[in-house]
Amino acid sequence: MLEPVTATSLGKVKLTYPTMPDFLLEMDFKPLIDRFHLRGQFCILHWQAKPKGERRWGVYDGGMDNYTSLKYDELQLQVIPQLLQVDENVIKTVPTAVLMFPNSKLIKTGYYSISQI
Repeated sequence: MLEPVTATSLGKVKLTYPTMPDFLLEMDFKPLIDRFHLRGQFCILHWQAKPKGERRWGVYDGGMDNYTSLKYDELQLQVIPQLLQVDENVIKTVPTAVLMFPNSKLIKTGYYSISQI
């Protein structure tokens, strides 16, 4: 299984897989960031609903404007999250429900960790 390729731009993420040239998952964290006034260092964790067979967890590191796609056993959580959700009848982008970790960042030291800063 090849790793997905991500591109970020101010809260927006495009996820592709080299083996699936027709697949594109576009995510926009900006509605969540704006609605809940997220600033500074924070991480958002969500389940990638697509592509079927390659689904993973995704972490958006707001302080770095960076996105990482992970398997379930590659991540440890060091911070208690807050549950955030926006009205999917109003917001037409994904994701609309996430776990948000305040004052945190994604760190890689052999495994990934969402850690308090």
